Order: sequence, then C-alpha cells, then structure tokens
Amino acid sequence: MGKINPKITLDDFSILLNKSKKETEIQSFLEKFPFLLTSGYYPESGAVISQLPLGADFRVDFAYLVVLNGGDFLHLVEIERPDLEMFTSKDEFSQEFNHAVQQIHDWAQWCSENREYLINVLQQLINGGRSRFRPYPRLTLIAGRRKQLSNDRRKRRYTAKSNALSRDMNLSTYDDLIDSLGFARYGDISRVNVNVKTHIYSSQGFKPK
Repeated sequence: MGKINPKITLDDFSILLNKSKKETEIQSFLEKFPFLLTSGYYPESGAVISQLPLGADFRVDFAYLVVLNGGDFLHLVEIERPDLEMFTSKDEFSQEFNHAVQQIHDWAQWCSENREYLINVLQQLINGGRSRFRPYPRLTLIAGRRKQLSNDRRKRRYTAKSNALSRDMNLSTYDDLIDSLGFARYGDISRVNVNVKTHIYSSQGFKPK
C-alpha cells in the first residue's frame, strides 16, 4: 500500500457508506484503514485488533488499547450495516437495532466478569514493559445513518436511549464517525495516526493481518 492520504481515504469511505449494504464491506475497508476508528488516539503497539475473541462467547468487530495517564482504556467497537433500520414505521426501535445495543451490554458484562483474562491477553500489547495494568472497557456501537433520525420523536428517543447508557458506552451513526474525523478532512494531519495497523489474535498472540 502506498502513502495514505487521510482526506482521500475519508472521502472514499463516505462514498462506500452511501452505496454499501453489507457489513462485510465496511469491515474490510476499516481493516485496510483502521485509523478511521481511532479518532486521533495512538493505540498500544499501533494495533487495532479485528475480530478480537472474548473467550468463546463473543467476537468483537474491532478493538484497540489506549494507555493514558488517567487510565488504560480498551475500546471495543461493534459495527452494523450503514443501512440498518434503527426504527420501525411506528418510530419504535427495530429489533435489529435493539439486538445490536444489547450486544455491547453483553460485552460490558463479560469484561466485568473476566477482567483477569483480558489482562493476560492484552498484556503483550503494552509498550514499556509495565508488569500490570487494568483495562477499562469503552464500548461503541456504530450503526445506521443520521438521516434515519427523521423526526422529533425519533431524535428524542435516540437521545434518550444514548443518555440511558453508562458513560462507558456510546451510540454512533456512521455520520457521527465521519464528523469525528473532520480534522482529517480539513488537513490537520498531525492528529491522524495513519501508521495504525490491523492485527488479529491467533494462537494466543497478536500478529498483523
């Protein structure tokens, strides 16, 4: 792969979102350009992990570890189709969207019950030889497009659902993701870590995909 131009990549991603109806296409694009997920963070070992297993119970679309002075944060990202219908014709949340929200709740519960497992698995990503750390999960669901919030009732219900989540969880449309990367579109490349690479977890270790 040649030198990455963040603005062109972001424009290409926007085009893909407008035409794609397959989650696998979005997954593949984000695996190729994982900096789109990290919002200016610098993940440990420069790694975004695709399909991180949570034991035998779950598999996370994307994960990355950020170590800051204020704590060690494990970002877990669930992606759904851009055209996923978040609402029914009666402006109620769709079963598919509710299932996706439940997924991040399940991940949070799993992480709470299996903290030592997470520590052991993620330890090898830590730079600087730290002997122990405590990963605090940050969970994000990216699903649907902002245009689905097409009336005041939908907007209120989406906001209420988002506000009802714990502060460690976040609901995002793909438009929100694009907005969070505005610094890339407008040329502030100092905040774009294009050197982030996609990794997979295999045979109890991480390796580039």
